[in-house]
Amino acid sequence: MTDLSALRRRSLLGLLALAPVACAGAPGDPAAGRRPARTATPKPAARPAAAVAPLGATVQVVRRANLRRGPSTRDPVLAVLPVGTRLQATGRVEAADWLRVRHGRIEGFVQADLVEPAATGAGADEAVLPVEPATTAEP
Repeated sequence: MTDLSALRRRSLLGLLALAPVACAGAPGDPAAGRRPARTATPKPAARPAAAVAPLGATVQVVRRANLRRGPSTRDPVLAVLPVGTRLQATGRVEAADWLRVRHGRIEGFVQADLVEPAATGAGADEAVLPVEPATTAEP
């Protein structure tokens, strides 16, 4: 007589050996060997548009900056701006430290810490960017 556990083990190994054959489909089956259809992966939800407060100032790039399509480092780069490039700041993103700017015919966003106000003419006062007050945590 054979041991019952040995018999179960052989039966299980036999089933496992047949599993790939059963998954491959029957001979002559048009679906044999094909991979199962992929299910559509849902696209991530679009980010809501950033609220931009109007601004009218001329700024100058103080550190090489990426002009981006949106106010995030995940947004595509439209142009790389070298130091000294002058831009027209048309808005400030209310929830982040980004400026909406125009460079020629291109409009995009740059991080505010990469630019500073530029003099608008000989002897003219410098344009002032609005400073948002720091929020203090209440105890």
